Amino acid sequence: MTAKNDKLETSSIFELLCQLLKRLELIEEKIINPKRILNSKEAAKYLGIKLSWLDKLCSKNRITFYKTGKLRYFKQDELDKYLSKDIVKSEDDLDREADEKFFGKHS
Repeated sequence: MTAKNDKLETSSIFELLCQLLKRLELIEEKIINPKRILNSKEAAKYLGIKLSWLDKLCSKNRITFYKTGKLRYFKQDELDKYLSKDIVKSEDDLDREADEKFFGKHS
């Protein structure tokens, strides 16, 4: 029975290593050749929102997209711009900006 358990353990370890290898290959592919154009489903996942919310953003022209027939496509760099458009500044940043604006100080 020990040999059987050893065989099962070896098999499980091998399967785990194969899964890890597949994941590493996917990660490597995304790093080396990142997808620059995303479809709606991919864009929603990238933004961390539901597809219905992405549809609403598109219908109100709140986000840049490209259309081919009924299909929408998104450029990843433009999605990054959308994600970073609403900056919440720290009090220090606001104080520094106020000083620069009103007193011409540069810190």
